[in-house]
Amino acid sequence: MTAPPNNRDSDEDLMRRTAAGDVAAFEAIFDRYAGRIVSFALRMTGDRDLAESLAQETFLRALKNASGYAYPRPFSPWLFAIARNACLDELRRKKPVLLDTPSPIEDPGGAPSLLSALVQDEEAKALMTAIQDLPDKFREVLVLRAFHDLPYAEIAEIVNCNESTARSRMDYALGRLRKFFHTKNL
Repeated sequence: MTAPPNNRDSDEDLMRRTAAGDVAAFEAIFDRYAGRIVSFALRMTGDRDLAESLAQETFLRALKNASGYAYPRPFSPWLFAIARNACLDELRRKKPVLLDTPSPIEDPGGAPSLLSALVQDEEAKALMTAIQDLPDKFREVLVLRAFHDLPYAEIAEIVNCNESTARSRMDYALGRLRKFFHTKNL
């Protein structure tokens, strides 16, 4: 019998244990990554319900392919690559919708003012629209870097390109966003 997972277990060790049939190890991986995968899928597809469904699909694929995980290869890029493929499969099936927008940030007094909430909501919608309008290969790099703070080496592994290409895709995405906001005067 194996010891129960703990916070000191590496993702890679947990995945190796998952491949050996340890359900508790997979549950620990799920607990560590569920929020990040939902967030990634949400920013890729723009639909919260779909993002949650794609996250479930990602974890099902990871579990199904656990024996194909090449220990001690870094786990995070492997899982995000599965999530990316699930998102791209879905995006090919249907046209993406406008991304969900975050709730307004409260003012220093604790309650959001109506005007600041409206301005922030419009800016957030504009940003999400601009991100959603990026071609997939640029959007995925932007989402992985800006929202998940992944290093370019991991991003390159996830999207199956070299590191310099990942960097240039990020530069292109940022340039498109700058141009979008410059033309909108936001």
